[in-house]
Amino acid sequence: MADNFLVADDEPPDPGEDVAVASRILADVWPGARPELLDTSENVTFRVLGGPRPAVLRLHRRGYQTRATIAAELDWLAALADVPELAVVEPITAAGRRILSTESRCAERLAVLFAEIPGAPVDPTGPGGAHFGELGAIAARLHAHVATWRRPAGFDRFSWGLADALGPRARWGDWRSGPGVTPRLRGTIAPAVELVARRLAAFGTAPDRFGLIHADLRATNLMCPPRGAPAGGAAGLTVIDFDDCGFGWYLYDFAAAVSFVEHDPRLGEWAAQWLAGYATVGRLAPDHVELLPTLVMMRRLQLLAWLGGHPHAAEAADHTFADGTADLASRFAAGRTGTLW
Repeated sequence: MADNFLVADDEPPDPGEDVAVASRILADVWPGARPELLDTSENVTFRVLGGPRPAVLRLHRRGYQTRATIAAELDWLAALADVPELAVVEPITAAGRRILSTESRCAERLAVLFAEIPGAPVDPTGPGGAHFGELGAIAARLHAHVATWRRPAGFDRFSWGLADALGPRARWGDWRSGPGVTPRLRGTIAPAVELVARRLAAFGTAPDRFGLIHADLRATNLMCPPRGAPAGGAAGLTVIDFDDCGFGWYLYDFAAAVSFVEHDPRLGEWAAQWLAGYATVGRLAPDHVELLPTLVMMRRLQLLAWLGGHPHAAEAADHTFADGTADLASRFAAGRTGTLW
């Protein structure tokens, strides 16, 4: 696994610099192509205009990934391309290179080209949360693949274990430093953190429950085909953005699916739909299913920390996130029951 404690550059994004960097990278491999900004989150993504094929360029944030960890992500994507009834984003090799780069401010900036996928992201709170059943089946196919796949030598990805999520050197930072976390809220949230840690330690990391996962299987990373177009995978959805893939609890993929909407009263309904979809492909033991609320709580705490380092992200506009996290923590820890629905 990779060094779990890589520290990403915490400087705010510089849109002008990012466009200039993306332009230099494209000029090197696809002369005449130009970038059009799509999104700024963990990384910066651009639609590529004027290239030999429709594409998206992912420009990596400094310090979050290395060449080795990006190569491992691309190796997994190459293997997943052969999985029946599963559609994943296609990396593009340009000028003989999978990983592109240029220098900026005396540091290397890394980038990857992906085939542009027609359609639009899934609506995260669409009618009935219908995509959760489809997403459960997709997650099961990913997990089944990992169970038998022989990773290439030198495969290097980080971990989403307990220390990496909530420890003093957590990958996304300390939840206590999240925006809006007051001393009062820290006291409210702390019992939930202790309960999460105790439950996950008891559950353990045996191979049947902990392995390589996407780790960000939420609606924004699922592409729906345009109306009338051929479906992608079994659910008609194509999975994108494997940038956070790493080693974690398999059912963390459900927790990631409800990122930023953990407070929705439909959470229990969504969990049931996800589990039903999963059951069409693979089997989950009851003690695994019981851990879902614990992983949802852990992910929510991670997101609280993540917002502290990403004030530019769209989700940072929610100034009630810390209070909402405290409410969830109180429900989770009430009577030490560890449940949210």
